[in-house]
Amino acid sequence: VMRPKKVDEEKPRIERYDIYPIGPGKFQLIWVTDKVTKSELKVIDSDNQVVQDILEKKQHDYRHDMVIENLNSDVEYKIQIFVRDLNDNEAMKEQKVEPISGSTDSSSE
Repeated sequence: VMRPKKVDEEKPRIERYDIYPIGPGKFQLIWVTDKVTKSELKVIDSDNQVVQDILEKKQHDYRHDMVIENLNSDVEYKIQIFVRDLNDNEAMKEQKVEPISGSTDSSSE
């Protein structure tokens, strides 16, 4: 059984955070923390609206992965990961997900 350490006020660190496109509007996220944490994920669209807010279902752990889907492949999203350790110390990391266009021609600006 994992218990909080007394007087631990150090934020967890997200040591790795990778996003892999696995289909149109579908991404696999993998992140690793230096302490056991539980995570919450927010997907934010280009209007800064939270379009998905997902709580991690598994127990506190070092290694995390999640699949997000049903995203519009024409929109740039920010994906924020909030990690919280057993003492409620929290850290956040954000990455952008670029729109996936159907063509490989990027000169359509």
